[in-house]
Amino acid sequence: MTSVSEGSNESELPASWKPPAGGEELTGLKGFLASFEKLPELPWPRNWGLLQIGLGIFTVFTSTIVGVSIGSFFAGPEAVDAYRSGDAAPGVIAVCALGVFQLSMFLWPFIVSTVWKGRGVVKDWGLTIKLSDLSTGLAAALVALVVVPIMAQLMSSLVGLEDQSEAGNTDFLVEAEGSPWLFALIFGATIGAPVAEEVFFRGFVQRSLERFGGQIVGVIGSTILFALPHFTGATLKPTIVLLVSISVVGLLFGTLAAVTRRLGASIVAHVLFNSTVVAFTVLG
Repeated sequence: MTSVSEGSNESELPASWKPPAGGEELTGLKGFLASFEKLPELPWPRNWGLLQIGLGIFTVFTSTIVGVSIGSFFAGPEAVDAYRSGDAAPGVIAVCALGVFQLSMFLWPFIVSTVWKGRGVVKDWGLTIKLSDLSTGLAAALVALVVVPIMAQLMSSLVGLEDQSEAGNTDFLVEAEGSPWLFALIFGATIGAPVAEEVFFRGFVQRSLERFGGQIVGVIGSTILFALPHFTGATLKPTIVLLVSISVVGLLFGTLAAVTRRLGASIVAHVLFNSTVVAFTVLG
């Protein structure tokens, strides 16, 4: 069943469309739970799907290489060699790579809505915020800050990881301590990443996947794709713990976006969650 609520971003439907027979159209949490049954084709025209997801992933991956190349050009050969050997803190190379990566994630949904005849980022991806999203996002962030450490501890015990700090992905902030680029990296981690990732994964990817299997498929699929870029190249045990922890975040924020049908609450939750993690990393 579709999750279309009066006054929501999904309200502009063709005049010929009528709710499915068999009861009142379910919205919000009830609509999300009802979507364990496969949703029919959504009642508004969509000219995007798996092809656009694949192109988006390719674009984001390629943009990272472009960002590293730009940073390497400005840093110079000596700085590049020092960075590769681990003798230099993350600098302009890391900032450029992170910035271009996040920019591509943020812009791709806009491009899809334009090139593939979408209805705009508000109606297609739910990029809007309401005052109530602030409290909802705060509550979701608090839940994530409680649940994620518990899950990380549980997975560490299961795989036999003694030092749980090995499963983190914020080491680049510690390495950048004292660097003039530290504040740019902090901004990218606390503001850039939450906004770009919510628009790309919980907006574009999740709603595109909903077309094929409903909200459950959208949440699970977007969670998997959200977790993969957080891979740090560490050994197996820390990688398992990290990916499971990131997946918990993705499930929580994906469910929030599916229930509210907006990105406002999940963006707020993501900003607060990342800011807390970054604060503990930098100040701890």
